[in-house]
Amino acid sequence: MKQRMEEILRASGQEWGQVKLGEGSIRDVEFVVQYLQLAYGGANPKIRKKSSLQTLRRLSKYQFADSA
Repeated sequence: MKQRMEEILRASGQEWGQVKLGEGSIRDVEFVVQYLQLAYGGANPKIRKKSSLQTLRRLSKYQFADSA
């Protein structure tokens, strides 16, 4: 899905400067946070949060961010 969004942006000439959708965007951070929750959250409910910022803090606190 992420790759498709980036392809659409490139095709429309909007590849650069997209804070929400472009490469390296806020959306990329959300994808990584959600991936880490899926990968580790089943066995570690303490890292499951609705807020990406809260989740990043928990991932760092419990050292999951270093293992990905």
